[in-house]
Amino acid sequence: MVFKNGEGTINLERHDPDCLLNKNVLQKISIEEDGYIEIDDELGDDNRDFVIFRSCPLIKQKNGDYMLYNKQLIIGRLYNSIYFDLLPYKLKYKDKNFNQFYKEIFVEKYLFAHAMAECLKDRKNDVCFPSLEDISTEYFVDQKEEANQSDFYFREDNNAFIFECKAIKLSGNLKTNANVDDIIDELENKLWIKRWKKDGATKIPVKHKAEGVGQLVNHIDKLERNSFLWDGISPDKITYYYPVLVLESSEIVRTPLSTITNEWYQKQLNDAKNIDQSKCKPLIVMTIKTLFLYDHLFRKDGFKYYFDEFIAVYKQENKKSLFAMSEFNDFDNWMRTTFESNKQSYFMDAIEVLRKK
Repeated sequence: MVFKNGEGTINLERHDPDCLLNKNVLQKISIEEDGYIEIDDELGDDNRDFVIFRSCPLIKQKNGDYMLYNKQLIIGRLYNSIYFDLLPYKLKYKDKNFNQFYKEIFVEKYLFAHAMAECLKDRKNDVCFPSLEDISTEYFVDQKEEANQSDFYFREDNNAFIFECKAIKLSGNLKTNANVDDIIDELENKLWIKRWKKDGATKIPVKHKAEGVGQLVNHIDKLERNSFLWDGISPDKITYYYPVLVLESSEIVRTPLSTITNEWYQKQLNDAKNIDQSKCKPLIVMTIKTLFLYDHLFRKDGFKYYFDEFIAVYKQENKKSLFAMSEFNDFDNWMRTTFESNKQSYFMDAIEVLRKK
């Protein structure tokens, strides 16, 4: 609201008459007007990767107002920093540590699964797993997944839609060094095939394990072999496969990622001799945020309509690959610049909930 009104400071009396903002939170994510940030070439930079600015995107002024000096930083602090805020407390949930809880329960089963349920509500699917009824129960988050289960699967009009959701983080040092090869290697390890794990700064080789893109191809392979446990349809009756990689963080979904992941996808499909590639659509990369913001459109027209439209515009002719996608466009950005989101209604609904409390 402050940015929308062209203002650069938050005054609690003027901007928050309903007292929805917590002053302690504002204090925690702000630095003093005359604060000092240590920078020393020998001792190190306390603000490496802009960590102080990212953790404190507000400046508390002498008069008690809070200056917003960067829109992206404040949005990132409010919506993308929950994991790092809670990590030091070493919280546990039943038999899961905090990292497992955050990724497997909070992101995959709460945010992602419930967002998918909203997108598919009132649509007629031949198969849906997990079922929308299961997702709506309070026990869903504690249900154990079976081995090799996809994060979400549904079939509509003989088109199979397969989703894998990942909540991954890139270290501050990796982003600061900005070495493209190192970043791609990290993404490949977390989103295609896990080949190593970190022990400090050392990469320790591990037994290869499919992640993200690799899992999606494995699911298609099982469907083609008629050994996918969650849908017994004969593979010759499936018209198209739509593999979808859903990421928690918008920071990870940069435009070239669509191109890079489709290159991995093509390589693995070439090795999977049992898969009919003519039935495979290019891999879609998107964020959970896009599921939230456009659930009304997915619910009305179906995922197929929007995936096909995006692919028709940005799939490139390439003799070496059936799945070459534009390096300069991604699904999130295309949705944002082509269709109207429901973010305003989400915002007003959230405000109404807070007012009632």
